[in-house]
Amino acid sequence: MGINMNSTTYFIITLLFGWCGAHKFIQKKYGMGLLYLFTFGLFTFGWAIDCIRALLPVLRHKNGEPSPHVVYDDSSVININTLIDDRQRIVDDCTRLISSTTNSDVFFSRYDLLLKTLSDMGDYVMLGRYNDYKQSNIESFIVRSYNNALIKADGMKTEKGKCNQFRKAYDDIMKHSSELSDRNLELVEQKFSSKI
Repeated sequence: MGINMNSTTYFIITLLFGWCGAHKFIQKKYGMGLLYLFTFGLFTFGWAIDCIRALLPVLRHKNGEPSPHVVYDDSSVININTLIDDRQRIVDDCTRLISSTTNSDVFFSRYDLLLKTLSDMGDYVMLGRYNDYKQSNIESFIVRSYNNALIKADGMKTEKGKCNQFRKAYDDIMKHSSELSDRNLELVEQKFSSKI
């Protein structure tokens, strides 16, 4: 049986215990609840936003609108939870791929998808982090691509075959040169110029 409570009760729980994720646990969003618990409500920003969101139905009720109830076994909530779960899966998948792929098209398209999804979810803390660390993540991608080319080149018998592995990796990265900082462009040249 789902939890059914009026909006005032939900607001009070969010206000008093939202910093530790109590309202997320009530919604059965256990992952977010743990995240709130360990980050003090996403460094209080997530908690503050959730308090405002929880307050709006209370204010609407005071203005004469019917009293809304928060129901967590309703089909519309399940659809919202499904949507949130889908977006979280996208975030997890993108995060995994950008930290493991050596294909530049996959890396840059998934990075863009990750930023868009985080923005859609309103997770501005993580969005800011991924924006701030984009060039650092690109640097890791460049090193990973170079190391992958080294491994492939080791399996080649001719010098031309070895050189081609580095050329392919270089060309693959440089298709996205507009997204690379000057420092990362220098890193690409430093890594690959002696090999191609």
